[in-house]
Amino acid sequence: MSEYVFQEEEEPVYPPFTGTWFVENHETIDTHPYAVAFGQFLGNGIHPDPANELAFGLHSAISQISDDPFDPLRVTAVNIFDRLNEMNYWEFSAEEDGDREPDNFVFAD
Repeated sequence: MSEYVFQEEEEPVYPPFTGTWFVENHETIDTHPYAVAFGQFLGNGIHPDPANELAFGLHSAISQISDDPFDPLRVTAVNIFDRLNEMNYWEFSAEEDGDREPDNFVFAD
């Protein structure tokens, strides 16, 4: 008889606050736990709520931007998210001594 091992999938980390709340209650985004990502999404015109979820690494927030996969804002968000992912932004950010600001991040397309 073979053993079956139940492997739990990691549950996504949902932000402890909305992006709208954060923007309304902070003078700058510098204190955001994922300031680089949050700033990139906000700076490209993405609404604070999906920008916040994307900054926390929740790819599913892309669908909040638009249902149209060719929508320019959605395409921009996907490109930013993919670039951060390629750089291991969230892995880097999770390190104990990580400051969530990779030195090699290129802000332009």
